[in-house]
Amino acid sequence: MILKRKREQISARARLLPLILAGLVLSVGLASGCSASESGGADGSFVWDDLGNLPGTGGRSSGGDDGLTGDGQGGAPPLPEEQEDESAFRAPVATGSFLWSANPESGRVALLDARDASVRLLSAGLRPTEVFGLPSPSGKPRAIVQNQGSSDASILTFDGESISEQRIVTPEFTNRWAVSDDGKWAVAFGVEEKKGSFDPTQGLQEIAVVDLEDFERPPVRLTVGYRPRSVVLREERAVVVCEDGIALVSLGDTVELEDWLELGPGAGLDTSVTADGLRALVRHPGESSFEVFDLESLGEPRRVVMGGSVTDVDLTDSGRVVAVARDAGEVVTFLLDELDETDAAIARTTIDDAVIGSAAVAKNGDRAVLYTTAARDKQVTAIDLRPGADFLKSRKVSIQHAITGVVLSDDGASAIVYGPGAESGKGAFSVVTLDRERFARVVGTNAPIQAVSVASFGFLVAAHSSAVSEAHVGRLPELGVDRFVLGSRPLSIGILEAEGVGYVAQAHPEGRITFIGIRSGEVRSVSGYELSAEVVE
Repeated sequence: MILKRKREQISARARLLPLILAGLVLSVGLASGCSASESGGADGSFVWDDLGNLPGTGGRSSGGDDGLTGDGQGGAPPLPEEQEDESAFRAPVATGSFLWSANPESGRVALLDARDASVRLLSAGLRPTEVFGLPSPSGKPRAIVQNQGSSDASILTFDGESISEQRIVTPEFTNRWAVSDDGKWAVAFGVEEKKGSFDPTQGLQEIAVVDLEDFERPPVRLTVGYRPRSVVLREERAVVVCEDGIALVSLGDTVELEDWLELGPGAGLDTSVTADGLRALVRHPGESSFEVFDLESLGEPRRVVMGGSVTDVDLTDSGRVVAVARDAGEVVTFLLDELDETDAAIARTTIDDAVIGSAAVAKNGDRAVLYTTAARDKQVTAIDLRPGADFLKSRKVSIQHAITGVVLSDDGASAIVYGPGAESGKGAFSVVTLDRERFARVVGTNAPIQAVSVASFGFLVAAHSSAVSEAHVGRLPELGVDRFVLGSRPLSIGILEAEGVGYVAQAHPEGRITFIGIRSGEVRSVSGYELSAEVVE
């Protein structure tokens, strides 16, 4: 799953809880990394003192004035910004029942069939690294492999017998691809994966637009804004979100930069674009409102005002928007298609007795989990977003650990809340049922959590330290959890829903992937496929 790390700021009159919590978030991957905060550890996690307080924040009492004035009058400074884990594991990538895995050392790409653990190998370019799945109208598994060492990409197609390759030259530093739903258009671009890894004058401003249905047509190179962050493709347009604005690129017989929407320095760091590429939501840290832009008219944005600084804005595939203002304890939600110049479509509610700064929302927009990573609050708030009598009904769910992140199943029935464990060097996660009122299943791990993947029928959690590597496999809705020791460090995980199995790709000189039946618990490890002599254990 891919997991993002957002940052919130809290005002001088922050609301408080008896206990203060911190954590980490991931998604698929963990999903998902940003740099540590000023008070964070070297690994990006928060470091707490012996009393459970973040350095520089002081203690917080459960009654009276919380002392978080930050005004130089002797009170503790504000809570740190919220963080959302954005790191994403990119190998292997699943297309149907097949997994594509690249090895930058050997220069080869492996295609593994989860049904029978068979493996096929192909030599790609120099140092193949990132792998991206492609839609396949013909039903043939396809993927893009970015070859970092040769600044080109391999477009791979498996016809059932052999793997064919089409090579495309890409801009230097390319490490991301965005692909249209119909598989016709793709955009290659580069992002800064680790803060400070590039000189500020390296803008990563060149992208390549590729017609995947016509390889005789050369890729079109375009220059966009400073440091692209994401790309959304629709039928006739690519929307490129950059740190300073949004570039609109026309697709068709002519591929060109069509328009530019200036947002200001850093505004693109918290900008979301709808799946159809028609609207964009922009949050400016510290402001008590966020903006909704119409990317067709490019007119003045619709401004949605809240009762305090907006700390998170989430957009789902269904078009539902959920925004949180932490210091006001306020939640705002609406459907984009219903938003007009009035506030009639906007619903508001206030959550009492909890610190909420972030929201994790199911893809279908039915349910959300509200939480914070900036205070050690060992609870989350589940909120119902379905129209009807239970709309905005919320309940608090107690967990026993701080929070780093939250990952929901696509159907919104379950969530995995994860974070650090009670002891240094360990982790913990809680399984929260959202479609019925039930206690959380709390599980400790023997190492920090590295990745989380959730499906409607189960989940997979990977943890790793220098001493142990392990996977935790859970069944839903029963909340049963089994632990499996892994032979080596996990690199990425995922769930193949059609096969009912989870997979864990691991660091191994000759390649290793472990398949685990979510319900059966059956384990199959495929290793040695880099030597063309795979071993099934």
